[in-house]
Amino acid sequence: MEQSLLVGTFLFCSLLFFLIDGDMYYTCRFYHAPIQNFWAVILGIVVFQLPLSWWLIRGKSGQLASLWSSAPREAGIEMH
Repeated sequence: MEQSLLVGTFLFCSLLFFLIDGDMYYTCRFYHAPIQNFWAVILGIVVFQLPLSWWLIRGKSGQLASLWSSAPREAGIEMH
């Protein structure tokens, strides 16, 4: 039951993702000038991707590595 709920949630989220992407594509393609689309991509990278990348690389990389390495032990899985 739990697995089917997870699969259903994944499928619903995937469908929603593609519908939103399709809407964004058609809005971009038919209602905005190419220079607006270019600057939207550049600003989107600066505003959303760079801070996340900085956080992952500089701020939390050590903590994430320790979490990944300790996860199998906490789950009772022997890693050799």
